[in-house]
Amino acid sequence: MRKFRGPLAIVITTLAIAMSLFHLYTGGYQAMAAQWQRGIHLGFGLVLIFLLFPLVKRYSENKIIFGLDVILAGLSFYVSYYYLSTIEEMLSRQGNPNTMDIVMATLAIILILEATRRTIGWVMAVIALFFLSYGVYGAYFPEIISHAGIDWNWLSTFLYLSTEGIYGIPIGVSATFVFLFVLFTTAIQESGGDKVIVDIAAITLGGTRGGSAKASVFMGVLIGMISGSPVAAAAAVGSLTIPLMINKGFRAEFAAVVTAIAANGGALMPPVMGAAAFIMAEFLNVSYLSICVAAILPALLYYFSIYMAADFEAAKQGIGGIPKEERPIFWPVMKSSIIFTGPFIALLLCLGVFATTPQRAAAVAFVTLVAIYFIQQIKNMSLKRAGEYFVKILKAGTLGMLTIIATCATAGLIVGVVNLSGLGMQLSSILVDLSGGSLLLMLILTMITSIVLGMGLPVTACYIILAVLAAPALIQHGISPVGAHLFVFYFGIVSGLTPPVALTAYVAAGIAKTPVFRTGFYCFLLAGITYLIPFVFVYSPSLMFDGPLYMTAITFVICALSIVAISAGVMGYLLRPCNWVERVILIVASVAIIIPELYSTLAGLVLFGIIVVLQYMQRAKAKKLEIATS
Repeated sequence: MRKFRGPLAIVITTLAIAMSLFHLYTGGYQAMAAQWQRGIHLGFGLVLIFLLFPLVKRYSENKIIFGLDVILAGLSFYVSYYYLSTIEEMLSRQGNPNTMDIVMATLAIILILEATRRTIGWVMAVIALFFLSYGVYGAYFPEIISHAGIDWNWLSTFLYLSTEGIYGIPIGVSATFVFLFVLFTTAIQESGGDKVIVDIAAITLGGTRGGSAKASVFMGVLIGMISGSPVAAAAAVGSLTIPLMINKGFRAEFAAVVTAIAANGGALMPPVMGAAAFIMAEFLNVSYLSICVAAILPALLYYFSIYMAADFEAAKQGIGGIPKEERPIFWPVMKSSIIFTGPFIALLLCLGVFATTPQRAAAVAFVTLVAIYFIQQIKNMSLKRAGEYFVKILKAGTLGMLTIIATCATAGLIVGVVNLSGLGMQLSSILVDLSGGSLLLMLILTMITSIVLGMGLPVTACYIILAVLAAPALIQHGISPVGAHLFVFYFGIVSGLTPPVALTAYVAAGIAKTPVFRTGFYCFLLAGITYLIPFVFVYSPSLMFDGPLYMTAITFVICALSIVAISAGVMGYLLRPCNWVERVILIVASVAIIIPELYSTLAGLVLFGIIVVLQYMQRAKAKKLEIATS
């Protein structure tokens, strides 16, 4: 990203602030017509992307390159202006576009693809190009997915004008819900939230067995949740906790794995699940709160698995907690955390009690945070510093959205082609045929597809593509819409832990200075039980609060016991060190427990219980022997 000085810096800052204020106004006070909201949002985003992300990174200071980027920024402005100023006229002649409509539509598509290449990389842009090619040249594709082909004039204007293309649900969600939540979480980070999270983690879990690793898990939840990027969260958490874990006695490889798994799951944890969760709510036409409710128990199980792994590893290695003198003092940390607890309470009240729109809830939370920060700092902060703080968070919030804007606009292209060509229905039929009517095989095929696609794409882009390609097949198989979408969303996220492209694990490995591929494989092994959780909530929807509460409680407890068993088996410690026979039995017991079938679950619980009793007796015998010989 370019760093400007002088007048150009003022221009960029002004644009970024204007964009944030626009979204605060429309989201928190006066809503705008959807087409205008989306058009202005994308226009702002494209202009800033071309000014800030150079055509060629290594020539970012080159004046000719910058001149070309300014031209592209100007074209982005004009494309958005044309859309907004002639939208009603264009809609009236949809299906019979004039030359200017076709030129503007084609230019918009080219600009979006180039903006995506600059912000995300080639993978997403190439995938979008593939789908566009499929839309036009569908007759030349294999018969199983072929179609007659769509005239470019019709396809381009459809993508430009309809609410199923560029300005469809993905960019709509980005323009309303996501922007304000990103602005809110950015304000938390810019207000010192990261440091408070570190201190709270150390106070809460630092004193327990293996406290440094458990604090890393806690930090991964919160920082991963507010950052929205597993890779960025791994870098932020790992730089703080990996050296500490190694210093306290954990193996470097284990420290990297704990950090990667903890950071990777942040997007699964309510109440701030990232852009994909808002898009899911729009796709399914349900409230964001209902998505959060459905996701909370699977997310807790995900983090419980890595917590137990950290606990058993600490017990096996004899690693205690962080000494009291090295932990932060309780009351000063609690005092400084008020700035963050207040806004989160406001957010939850708006969503749960007052039933406001998510964007208004985020706007209220943002204003609450800024107000508390100003009140706290009023004694030692001048008016100038207060203004600088406000400008900083407004600018940072906008810049943090640029990648998401490009992602959602490109995803709109893909969704439009899929809907217009009928590819979604074709792929659903293919998956149903391949599974031969077996739900388990259908889920496995969808899991593999989700993981493979998630290896090269951001979480949001991956989810959107899977939502239109894979989720319909699951729904057709009788799975609830929320369960189907959460299933593909979940595996799109855990792809960051899955070799050979386990990006989150590789970032943590770089910080820990461990072999990346070995760390990635160990990460996959340690996170193994988390790959079964989506299968559980598909077969047992009660885990998503779909059914009686007592069934939800029973399912959750069964899953928790399964996690304890497999964590003990993988780590080689339960009540005492496990031999290889015990470890194998524990892993088998874990899988048997989590299979949603009564006799399998009972058999698994019996096996697990036998190992617990044997270990308890062996530990008691060892203690007696130790006392007798002392």
